Amino acid sequence: MKRRRSVFLLLLVAFALVLAGCGGFAFSEATKEAVPEPTEPAPSEPIKIGQLCDMTSTFVPWGVQVRDGMALAAKEINEAGGVNGRMI
Repeated sequence: MKRRRSVFLLLLVAFALVLAGCGGFAFSEATKEAVPEPTEPAPSEPIKIGQLCDMTSTFVPWGVQVRDGMALAAKEINEAGGVNGRMI
């Protein structure tokens, strides 16, 4: 009997979580905001590229390789004329 009650409670909690996750959002007209149109950057602005890799712990050799590889790729792309005329 105890096991049946435990299983029932577990299923009830799971069902409640599923229902809570299916809740929708209601927006009124007052909360909607206009989204501005994206603007094209000026052709003279360079393209910025970032990286996220480890440069201070045990994975420094891989981080240095990634950094150097990105610098080499940017150099080769810029020598070839950039991306649509924009440098990296």
